[in-house]
Amino acid sequence: MSTTINTADARRLEDNFAVFQGVVDIADEFVRGSRLRLAAACAEIAAGCAWRNHPGLFASPRLERVLIELGRRSVPAGATSVARRVSRTPRHVLHVLSKARAMGGDSRFACRWMRADGARAHSVAITSQLGAAVPQTFLDSAAATGGEVHRLDDDSCDPIVRARRLRALAERADFVALHVYPDDVVPLLAFAHNDGLPPVALINHSDHTFWLGVQVSDLVVQLRRSSIPLGARRRHVNPQRLATLPIPLPVPRRTQSRAEAKARLGLDPDAVVLLSVGTEFKYVPAGGTGFLDLVLPVMTAHERAVLLTVGPRDTGAWAVARERTRGRVVPLGRQEDPAPLFEAADVYLDSFPFTSPTAALEAGAYGLPLVAYCPYAGDAQVLSPGAPGLDDSVCRLEDANQYVDRSWESGRDRRSSTIIRGADGSTGCPSSTAWRARSDRARMDPRRIDSRRTGWT
Repeated sequence: MSTTINTADARRLEDNFAVFQGVVDIADEFVRGSRLRLAAACAEIAAGCAWRNHPGLFASPRLERVLIELGRRSVPAGATSVARRVSRTPRHVLHVLSKARAMGGDSRFACRWMRADGARAHSVAITSQLGAAVPQTFLDSAAATGGEVHRLDDDSCDPIVRARRLRALAERADFVALHVYPDDVVPLLAFAHNDGLPPVALINHSDHTFWLGVQVSDLVVQLRRSSIPLGARRRHVNPQRLATLPIPLPVPRRTQSRAEAKARLGLDPDAVVLLSVGTEFKYVPAGGTGFLDLVLPVMTAHERAVLLTVGPRDTGAWAVARERTRGRVVPLGRQEDPAPLFEAADVYLDSFPFTSPTAALEAGAYGLPLVAYCPYAGDAQVLSPGAPGLDDSVCRLEDANQYVDRSWESGRDRRSSTIIRGADGSTGCPSSTAWRARSDRARMDPRRIDSRRTGWT
């Protein structure tokens, strides 16, 4: 895939940047004019524009400075706030999410962290649940550790009100983990004052997009090695504050054989089942080849092939593909428990053009062969699969024809399997004890706490 930007795309980036800067200008004016709630609203709009319409930036020191000033003027530190609190044996972890969902790598990461670290109390603060029910898995995971779930927007959508509530919760915690959406301004407002806060880690769940949070995080946790240079060069994060953690993954226990799983799904026992799991937007073509363009040739060439997809709904191009293949392309939409699908599958295909590393790890944990189309180079490699445990486990192909052949061959040869291998050479999913030890080493490094807010590199 070419990395050269064409004229139309360059103009689009310029237009997106101009819109973003214009809204930041307005937010800045409102702060200087002490119109703080209008400033907060404009800052939210600016961040949302940058996240959804890339302006050529992966971070904005200026917007974060505006939000820090706004937070200092609107979200006071607690009356008993003192200097930074760094506990060597943290007992209470606060997980901050923009929205708690049944699907999505950010939500699953938070829940699995709580389960892997049950010796500590884990609470959850949700900034923008917007009236949706909190998935039971969050309530259960927090309660099992003695923690609580707090919906900060229960009776107010005002970001300043939500930030004050988050601030109060954070001052009672020993460690804060941010699993927030890229445009969430609430943590920046809440943590603008440094005194009285425990260490704060931002989990980089969206390394291919713009996001907020550099200036209020002691630690930026990367889930993939490919995002580390991007964090240092394009987000201006001090390299001392970058760390890598594996995605916490429970060891799956098969409840049925592959043949039994296929039978329960109503599939022919001789069908070669291709499975792909990801949020729907990850399958939307980005101006070129899309996932369906890659996989439909497999379906056309092989009548026994069946494609199950979790995430995409049975509409638009997916409905057309289902009709073209006489029902062998099966878009299932959201599925809270994809385990029966992993048990039935013969091969796993990573989402494209955007990867779904958590789902790929889950598929690998079931021993499925992992196949991915990876035409990207340079910084764009963050769009391809990669994570501790995945780096040496995925069959990456740059040629579409090879992708078609390997997808079929890997599924047909049911003797092939994947071994999830960690960075240290160990095999299998990391145990809860091993994962907890690694996370403790990353977050307790005193250099990272001391280096907070020493400026953008």
